[in-house]
Amino acid sequence: MSNYRIAQAVNGGGWEYYHDFPTGAAIANLEVWVITTDEAEQVLQDAADEIMGYPSVVHFNGNDARGLEWTSDGGTTWELLDIIGDPNEDPGDGWEVAGVATATKEHTLVRKSEVTGPTTDWVLSAGTNTADSQWEVYDQNTFEYIGFHEMGGSYVDNVIQSNKTQLTNYPNPFNPSTTIYFSNTASVKNAEIAIYNIKGQKIKTFDVTRYGNEGSVLWEGKDVNGKEVPSGIYFSIYDVEGDDGDFTSVKKLILLK
Repeated sequence: MSNYRIAQAVNGGGWEYYHDFPTGAAIANLEVWVITTDEAEQVLQDAADEIMGYPSVVHFNGNDARGLEWTSDGGTTWELLDIIGDPNEDPGDGWEVAGVATATKEHTLVRKSEVTGPTTDWVLSAGTNTADSQWEVYDQNTFEYIGFHEMGGSYVDNVIQSNKTQLTNYPNPFNPSTTIYFSNTASVKNAEIAIYNIKGQKIKTFDVTRYGNEGSVLWEGKDVNGKEVPSGIYFSIYDVEGDDGDFTSVKKLILLK
């Protein structure tokens, strides 16, 4: 990520400050890089790749633009790829997005999953209503989208990677336990549900082969050693080995204590 940086504007003063990613920082294709403040709620810090003290790129009051820039020559020249807000405008209380006044202040903005490329046209990106905006505007502190973004289709909370299998859980977010429901249309040889933390470490497994094509398991927010895990984002992965192939589904779980 050394050829990317985040440009920062303050109160319409144009691009003045720049955030460089840590040395050696890298993300896999379609993954997400999370930056938060050291004063954020713990669920955010648990999901973060960078935690910043004041002042930093993540400290703003809703009227400070941010842009993603890219360089092809080692930093001699930079190209603006994507933008939130107008670096030369101070909207006062925040920009309107999708018809929501002051949406960039005290709201949660999530890029629509069908948006698969960047844009430097903020007016186009913000839109005028829920249909033409590139953004979905949620209430402040909507945390279930942290560190996750599905591209190329309408957002579905249950991420299905194969139409052969389905996976969901309730409640979500949860504390202290959640029930994970699964089903498939395959002829099952072996099946497993594994729980992974945000770092990709497997912390718990359930052998669900005996359930056949559908069933449920209760996860009590504990690892394989019976130790309670902290608040944060986790992923349940349902792997099925069947006579007609192997299939996988993934579901994001949020533990809020």
